[in-house]
Amino acid sequence: MAFFIVAARFSEETSSYHTFFHELEQYRHRELSATTYLVESHRSAQTIYQTLRPHIHVPGDTLVVISVALPGNAHGPNELLDWMKEKIPMKRRLFRRTARRRVTVAHEQEREIEHEADEAEDTITEVIR
Repeated sequence: MAFFIVAARFSEETSSYHTFFHELEQYRHRELSATTYLVESHRSAQTIYQTLRPHIHVPGDTLVVISVALPGNAHGPNELLDWMKEKIPMKRRLFRRTARRRVTVAHEQEREIEHEADEAEDTITEVIR
């Protein structure tokens, strides 16, 4: 299974795009925002696009289908994040590694700042003497 971001921008009220939403319902998906979805499919991004494109009918409408290699960083309802973790189990290790790396970098930066503060304090002490 592959994952895709499907994002649309509609020029008209979304209710006039009922065929688009009906076609989208044929895929396993989770809503990320009003017109942005995380789609799970064996199909390619091009096939998904070609399936949805005929339902985008007003000039100025936008449809983007992007393959997702990693979920990246996410903030949102636990239900959505849990679903992503369940559906992308191999990627969880990468999330953990990334989180550990961020913590390590944060600790290194903290030590660096403490070291710079100590040096600044020493310099101030020398100037005062």
